[in-house]
Order: sequence, then structure tokens, then C-alpha cells
Amino acid sequence: MKAKASWILIPILGVALVAGAAWSFAQAPDPEDDPLPDMELESAQGAMPMMGPDLREQLGLTDEQAEKLRALWVEGMKNGIRTRSNMMIARMELEELMRADTPDRAAIDAKLRQLTDAQGALLRQHIEHRLAMHGLLTPEQRVKARTLMRHHMRQRMFQRRGPGGQGFGPGRGFGPGQGRGRGPGGPPQD
Repeated sequence: MKAKASWILIPILGVALVAGAAWSFAQAPDPEDDPLPDMELESAQGAMPMMGPDLREQLGLTDEQAEKLRALWVEGMKNGIRTRSNMMIARMELEELMRADTPDRAAIDAKLRQLTDAQGALLRQHIEHRLAMHGLLTPEQRVKARTLMRHHMRQRMFQRRGPGGQGFGPGRGFGPGQGRGRGPGGPPQD
């Protein structure tokens, strides 16, 4: 009887493991990292401030390029929000399926497929967005944009380090402790 119970338990644990991995991989972004307040454009190299006069001048953008990039950013944000919300809903529904007294394996598998399809859609949107940006900029502008993005990422990284920041080491972030903001040197816990 114990062997039969083990054979039933192993697939259930496997599904739970896959669901947990899928859930953690597709976590909703941290509100502190939300690009909307600062009007930043997310890319694989990091965040790039939206088209201010300085950036337009540094990249040598025409008015037409700046307008197309802005429209591309708005559409990308809309698509990303839709896809991430679909992923969040799929994760919630998966959790509900897993909580059932007798989990329905077929429904769980279908929900996992839905979740992985949404993750794939988000990645495809990201790649399409980058390719569209690539097509709007000249080779010289792309080199300048990469340099500016690297510089911007370094600035963001150093601003987040230390107590209260999200960088490496003590404080909020990846330092020792039981979770975000609970490491030595982190903010006091109420």
C-alpha cells in the first residue's frame, strides 16, 4: 500500500514543483521597479529613460523617430500589462486547482500550458519590441543607445546598494536575512 501511495504522491509533488517554478519565474514586478512613474523603457540591457530633450539630442533622433519610439513604448507597455495580468490570473487559477481535495491532473496540466504560453508570449513581445526599436534607429544611434543604457543601469545599480537599497549586501535585497528587507542593516521591522 505504501508503494502505491508513493507512486501517487510523486507525480503530485512533481506538478507542485513545476507549478512553483513557473510561479516564481513569472512573479509580478516589484512596484518599486515600476517603469511608469519614471517613464522608463525596459529592455534586455536594462531601463532607458524615455525621450526627454537630452536623450533625443544625445541619440540624434529626428522628431519622427522620437514619436515612433514613444508610440512603440506605449504599445509595448499595454501589451506587457495585458500579458502579465493574464499570467497572474493563470497562476491564481493554478493555485486554486492545486488546493482541491482531489486535484484534477488534466486541468492542472492545461493551466500549466496556459501559463507557459503566456510566458512565451511575454518573451516574444519583448523580442518584437527590441527588433522594432532596432529598426527605428540608425547603427550609430544603436551604439549610443546601448552606451546610455549601460550607464543608466550602472547608476541604478549603485543607487540601490546599501541599507534600504536593493543591491547586494546588507539591507534590502540579496543580503543575509529571512527575505526582502529583513537582513542585517535593513529597515526596522514593525
